[in-house]
Amino acid sequence: MKKQLSVFITLIYSFALTACYSSGGGGGSVQPPKVADKATNVTNSSLTNGNSNSNSHSYDANSKFFTAVNAGFEKKPSTEISGTILTVAQNGDFTAKKPETFEDLDSIMVDGVKITLFTAGDKLSNVAVGKLKQSTENGGKLYVGSMADSYGTYGSYQDPNSFKAMRYGAYTLNGQTHLFVQGFLTPTQSTINVLGDTFYPMPKESTYKYSGFALYGKDNQYAQLNSEVIADFSNKKLKVELKEAGAATAKATFGGDITGNTFSGTRDGIETKGAFYGSLARDVAGLFNDTKTGNNGVFGASDKRAISSSLEAF
Repeated sequence: MKKQLSVFITLIYSFALTACYSSGGGGGSVQPPKVADKATNVTNSSLTNGNSNSNSHSYDANSKFFTAVNAGFEKKPSTEISGTILTVAQNGDFTAKKPETFEDLDSIMVDGVKITLFTAGDKLSNVAVGKLKQSTENGGKLYVGSMADSYGTYGSYQDPNSFKAMRYGAYTLNGQTHLFVQGFLTPTQSTINVLGDTFYPMPKESTYKYSGFALYGKDNQYAQLNSEVIADFSNKKLKVELKEAGAATAKATFGGDITGNTFSGTRDGIETKGAFYGSLARDVAGLFNDTKTGNNGVFGASDKRAISSSLEAF
């Protein structure tokens, strides 16, 4: 009897609570507690800056940097070279032009003069993987991003396809620096053949880390830094960190949103624009401009590896 009475009292109490939550009467309704639509994603702390108020991936349409570089990364067939040669004047102004060749990755045209990036001999030597190539070409100073060969560097293994589809670097002559990125874009939809190589389309999900190098500076003085790029294809976001060799903290951190096979954005005053190159977005490269310090530069990265983290909070 006591057990039945206890059950009866419990039922009455439950009905009373339900009536309180559902009532719309005089003193204002009481809403039932809500359950979150989905669990909050806890990201790897190394992928976030911890200050969400500074996370803006939009960009100023009137920016001199974006006005100059946007056209170079417009939608283009992967069978043609795409990219930008960005000229930085002594007063800090930007002008840009597209590559003048459709197939030759190993040269650029600057003021009507052909600048050789890599020679046939370079491709057979160990200049390729471990550093930026430095040389003097037609009276100017050239830095060009690594390309891979079948031997690797100093006996270490390197995927011969790394950097195969793009080139990046800087050429300084007569008080002007020309930052450049050029390559064969990763297709966005279907698999295609590019100069005898099969290019598979852009990844649709997962996060990958790339490693490479960058040039960072202003007034025609550029330092080589290491670059680390995180591309989160699930959340369509990209993060770039530039560090001095052996440094624990980044000299510059920036990023943007991934759209198709390109990315762009402004974060903490640093504007960036770039693209993915090769099969399955094997390579990534871009240009950047720090509106706060006046520093600018170019970066490239390959050695693509899957990681378990996310850029959802970046």
